[in-house]
Amino acid sequence: MGAVAGSVLMLLRSRYAVHAFAISLLGLAATTFYRFGIELPEALKSSGNDVMTVVIWIIAVFLLLYSIRMSREGILR
Repeated sequence: MGAVAGSVLMLLRSRYAVHAFAISLLGLAATTFYRFGIELPEALKSSGNDVMTVVIWIIAVFLLLYSIRMSREGILR
């Protein structure tokens, strides 16, 4: 939900996009730690799930860094 809010705020050129992306990254961290802390069913123990988790992390970090850069350049107000 935070990533959607951050994306909309980026379109609106709001400086609060940085905060929304940071919150979404915290939520992703909590979800990831929870996922690796519980016992998953055999159907969900594929390497494809792990690859998808890494891809989501890469995108989330990129969005946060991009919003920080746009804020520093004065594009987000």
